[in-house]
Amino acid sequence: MSYYNLLSIMPRVTYDPDALAFMTAAGLTDNTQKNALNSLVVNLKSNSLWTKMKAVYPFIGGSATAHKFNLLNPLDTNAAFRLNFIGGITHSSNGILGDGINGASETYFTPNVGYSSQNNLGISAYSTLNNNTGNFTAGVYNSSGSNPIYLQNNYPSSIYAASNSGGGTSYSDTNTLGFYTVSRLSSTTGKIYKNGAFVNNSNATSAPLADLTMAILAAKYIGGSPYINYSNRQLALFAIHDGLSDAEVAIFSTIVNNYQTALSRNVY
Repeated sequence: MSYYNLLSIMPRVTYDPDALAFMTAAGLTDNTQKNALNSLVVNLKSNSLWTKMKAVYPFIGGSATAHKFNLLNPLDTNAAFRLNFIGGITHSSNGILGDGINGASETYFTPNVGYSSQNNLGISAYSTLNNNTGNFTAGVYNSSGSNPIYLQNNYPSSIYAASNSGGGTSYSDTNTLGFYTVSRLSSTTGKIYKNGAFVNNSNATSAPLADLTMAILAAKYIGGSPYINYSNRQLALFAIHDGLSDAEVAIFSTIVNNYQTALSRNVY
């Protein structure tokens, strides 16, 4: 059999169009990375989670150029929620790492524009570094310094999170490794999850959505400095999404952890 005949019968890999668009924008060439990303997209779609996402940053490719793109709309524009990395951010095959001093990632996502309701919102982060810091994994406040949406990892005492309210929720945590989700689907209750499992409620009433853009590895805040509480967390994925149910969070966690496993950087 000739070489050309052999090529004609070899199976061809067919990628999801949205996954392929991201691969092209990010310049992905490694087959392991491309297959992991494709599975992430396909599984989000098959489980009806893709349309609930506002922005997903899979932090794949190992460079600032690859890491900046939003999986849902991989255009190099603010309107597509492309990330702008500020200050001390280290990029590697493990994702993005903040320096805890001046490193932040600007998302250009404004909650009072991007979310449909103050009672339908959420954020998720996959943390792959175990370190104790009270600083923000991600967050945003109103221009008045109120009505926050944020995720703050801390141990051994607690993890603390707020979901568009003046209050938050905390629980005893033993490390800062894993997939954390903050979700609100009610005017009276926000929830926090770790590795897909519900851990606590926030019973604070929801508030008007923040009018500033959200940051990753810091919080966006007006007053003194546009960013506060820079984090030295390492993230392998970050997502901005609608509020998710308990069942949806569990599925989302499994999909994301399978993605991290395929890239040999899972932590649970």
